Amino acid sequence: MKIYSLTLLRLALLCLCAAISTSILVVNDAKAGKKREYKVVEGFDPAVSPDGKMLAYALLNGRNIDLWISTITGDEKRRLTHHEAKDASPAWSPDGRSIVFVSHRSGNGDLYVVAADGSTKARRLTDRKGLDDDPDWSPDGRWIAFSTFADREQVIALISPEGGTPRLLDPNPYGEESDPSWSPDGSQLAVITEWEGDSDVFLIRIDDERPQVPSLEAQTIRMPDSDELEPAWHPRGHWIAVSTDRIPRNESLFPERSRPARRRPSSRNASEGAQRIVAMLSPAIRSNTRRVTNPTYLSYSPTWTPDGRSLLYVRGEAGRGERTPKALSAPEIWIKERVAR
Repeated sequence: MKIYSLTLLRLALLCLCAAISTSILVVNDAKAGKKREYKVVEGFDPAVSPDGKMLAYALLNGRNIDLWISTITGDEKRRLTHHEAKDASPAWSPDGRSIVFVSHRSGNGDLYVVAADGSTKARRLTDRKGLDDDPDWSPDGRWIAFSTFADREQVIALISPEGGTPRLLDPNPYGEESDPSWSPDGSQLAVITEWEGDSDVFLIRIDDERPQVPSLEAQTIRMPDSDELEPAWHPRGHWIAVSTDRIPRNESLFPERSRPARRRPSSRNASEGAQRIVAMLSPAIRSNTRRVTNPTYLSYSPTWTPDGRSLLYVRGEAGRGERTPKALSAPEIWIKERVAR
């Protein structure tokens, strides 16, 4: 009995030591603050669910594009839309129950809403001439911002998730606007405006007391001689992630320490040799910028995890035609951890 008891005691001590060693390894790894960067799934247009557990994205299958859902790690994939038309650009509702997306099933690009669990058919939300694109749900769930066309110019509009007449916002007299992204408190939209040869981040302040005719103040976050695309607010509001063709020599994108980007007529039609990275801009301190990805591949479509620590993005090699995420050759969704706090 004594020998048996001693054996059990030794086993218990060994298990305890192993547990302590494991804990020490975990703590040390966390303190080291190591960044991980890895592929999640094939596809583009990533959108993370409000609880941070699920990922909606677009996937090219043959000649068709549909929406898919997976876990944030790329597991348990399931197809959300089943249509011969192209479906892309998903955005989650704040409660995580619905997804708004762009579909060409009506002949031109319109907004549709579908239940995130696939339990309902897609409901058409807009019916306008021209392309409606880049939807983003407001944090309070009351509005969906998107880009649309009015008088042959691309502008930003708001529409209720229940439908109705869109309310056009056009505070910028200099050029067209696209890619709206709500600030965490819902008081501003970051959009891309094309003017003076650049595509820059433009901030639109919305007065919620008068939603029918919003009072607007606009300001621009400019990086000279560069084109930015697809702004994404950090959950705490102190960063805006973008895709940019300004390629720095180091982590900073501040113009004095960066080499000029290759110029081109438009961010939608890049030159053959153009490079594109994901970077972070500060809406408060204009010179405070950081590079997130490397210029060895093209990077687009940044989107934050809800805790603000990690950033998902689309990367790949240039395909034919326009240099946009949809034109990339074999686009993949990647995640980079420990980007910000």
